[in-house]
Amino acid sequence: MAVTFLTELQASGGRDVEKTTASAQPAAEVRDDPKIASDSDSSHMQEGVKRVEAITAVWSRNSLWSTFAFLYLVCFVSALLSSVDGALSPYVTSSFSRHGLLATINVAARVIGGVVTLSLGKIMEIRGRMEGFVGALVLITVGMTMKAPCQNVETYAAAQVFAWVGHVALGFVIDVFVADITTLKNRTVIFAINSTPNLATTFAGPKIAGLFYAEVNFRWAFGAFAIIVIVVSLPVIAILSFHERKARRLGFIRPKSGRTTLQSVWHYTIEFDLVGAVLISGGFTLTTLPFSLVRSASHSWQSASIIVMIVMGVVGLVAFAIWEKFFARVKFFPFEFLQDRPFLGAVMSNFVVFMTTLNIHYTGHVKYPALAAIPIYLLGTSLIVYFRVPGAYVGRKMVIVGSALIPLTIICVAVWRNINVKELEEDEKRQRGNVF
Repeated sequence: MAVTFLTELQASGGRDVEKTTASAQPAAEVRDDPKIASDSDSSHMQEGVKRVEAITAVWSRNSLWSTFAFLYLVCFVSALLSSVDGALSPYVTSSFSRHGLLATINVAARVIGGVVTLSLGKIMEIRGRMEGFVGALVLITVGMTMKAPCQNVETYAAAQVFAWVGHVALGFVIDVFVADITTLKNRTVIFAINSTPNLATTFAGPKIAGLFYAEVNFRWAFGAFAIIVIVVSLPVIAILSFHERKARRLGFIRPKSGRTTLQSVWHYTIEFDLVGAVLISGGFTLTTLPFSLVRSASHSWQSASIIVMIVMGVVGLVAFAIWEKFFARVKFFPFEFLQDRPFLGAVMSNFVVFMTTLNIHYTGHVKYPALAAIPIYLLGTSLIVYFRVPGAYVGRKMVIVGSALIPLTIICVAVWRNINVKELEEDEKRQRGNVF
């Protein structure tokens, strides 16, 4: 989850609302923190960020609300596909008499899907949201198309990786795009609305999967959703494409650079930091994947393949740090976020969640961590409601209240910021065009 938080910041050009500034003065909500400088200068924005701001500058209010509606439809179909796919997976692996590989396939797909979002965020930053959206759809379509006719578990495993990476990428692109077209005050409302399909698809997905399996077969389910996902996504692509062309025609987007093909390849290799992307993606994958494969290895942790993967993963991560520090012309990893309090708070909070999960994994006790989390979660939510009002002073009050909580809450106190969302809204709308 921390990786996802990082890539969302990265894909938005590091210009989230708490750092968005007017063209000539610091943002209002950070005037009590003079160390934070403006980063919204267009000279520091990547092409993808400039494109989405150009789109919001030229589209109408009706286009904005139409985009919200179509994105919700895409979220619904994506959630339904995930639910149907999950319900059918045991039957697919069983049909190949390899039911025991189900967990390994799913874990491998999720590890790779989590790592790919790093590269996806960079692609969206450099090229644009529509390109990321289309790329995610291509991955899902390839995965579903491979699953439909697959005749062995190896093909199904590869298809599952494609489909899951596409699913994760699609959700990530939608979250970033929603952040682009909303103000901080309204953003969580749209995020919450886009999450509501899970209330229905959790129950509808298995039922639909059962009908496909009983009346036809699982292959038709995958084939049908390969088509459905594309159809419901076409309106979003059409809206973005139309308004991007309009923005280019009106001069909001600079014309093509005139570079040759070879020059463009070199340019994007540098801008994307291809070496850094390969090192960090490979490093994370090789470091985490063995933990899901070790049980199927012939000699468990003594297996040469497991040892080599972990060693190569660690070497890759170390090489990435050295490359980024001393050689990369364009940084793949935004090191400035290591000094950003909300980012550090998200990382530390997610680390605590991870440690809790690890504790459950090794002790087998779910009840007590869950019971301990309930009052802390409720109190944290109540604090957000109470302190997230215009003019609320959070410093001393939060420390007093937080001192009575466990370290997770104290960590949250240390990184809390006084953000007045209402003071930001007019500046955001004036600067970013038609946003909600």
